[in-house]
Amino acid sequence: MTSSPPRATGAREPTVPHSRPREIIRTALAASRPLAHANIAPGLLFGQALAYRLEGAFSWRAFVVVHLFGILDHLFIVFANDYADRETDSPARTLVSGGSGVIVEGRATPRTIGCAAVASGVALLGLGLAHGAVLFGLAVLAIALMLAYSYPPLRLSHRGHGEWLQGVGVGLVLPWVGYYVQTGEVDAPFAAFLGPVLLAAASHVVTAMPDLEADRLAEKRTLPVRLGATRAARVAMVTTAIGVVLTLAFAPIGVVARGVVFAGSLLPLTFAATMPPTPARVMPWVFATASSQSTAILGVALASALGV
Repeated sequence: MTSSPPRATGAREPTVPHSRPREIIRTALAASRPLAHANIAPGLLFGQALAYRLEGAFSWRAFVVVHLFGILDHLFIVFANDYADRETDSPARTLVSGGSGVIVEGRATPRTIGCAAVASGVALLGLGLAHGAVLFGLAVLAIALMLAYSYPPLRLSHRGHGEWLQGVGVGLVLPWVGYYVQTGEVDAPFAAFLGPVLLAAASHVVTAMPDLEADRLAEKRTLPVRLGATRAARVAMVTTAIGVVLTLAFAPIGVVARGVVFAGSLLPLTFAATMPPTPARVMPWVFATASSQSTAILGVALASALGV
């Protein structure tokens, strides 16, 4: 009979004197994980750039609404994920993975983070409702994807295949929000989102790589846990390469721009392919692979916005 893997024993009571404004600000910034917005902003920019290239539609008011949607979605995701994983998160974390740690470290109570998640979700729904049924529906969809990712009964972040929820959320919903708010048209160029969906799914695998051992102990069935580091890395790189090709195949940009973005995207991926994602070298591999994904999305967005 085998023993169960060790689990976190729950959050400690906050040890930081939260009457001090500086400590409150530091904790709030840590909990909000600003660097995680790198997963949110590119998709929103991608959708808006396509709206401008295909429909000539752009307004700064719409731009603000789109990115306010992204900020509220971001906050809901990080707070709701921290609350959902309050019993299984470990103290280990990196720049790209592991949660914020504010509950595990006793810097904030689960109740505080849970209330922040609810407030962010309500604000996101309110923003959507204020701008009509379609944006409200997209806000509901974004929240539903997060709940399916981190909460029962699905809780795919633990059961496996959560990468596809990230693919849909980041690669489809966010570009759709950007396109819709700028154009007012529900019918978006969905074929152009196929590549970003694959890139976002691969990004989930990439950022899960540094957490492989911690996720295994927490009984999370992420792709790196299920396949092992080497095979998961190959899947992530192949999926990234296919995602780059599809993104460029449906991008409304010129041949020269397409070639430049393709070269810029494949260069870091080629570098990643030369190094095994061992624990000692996993972060360089992560940043190289992630750079390939970001270059494809942002490169197409920039070329679309510039009309080249």
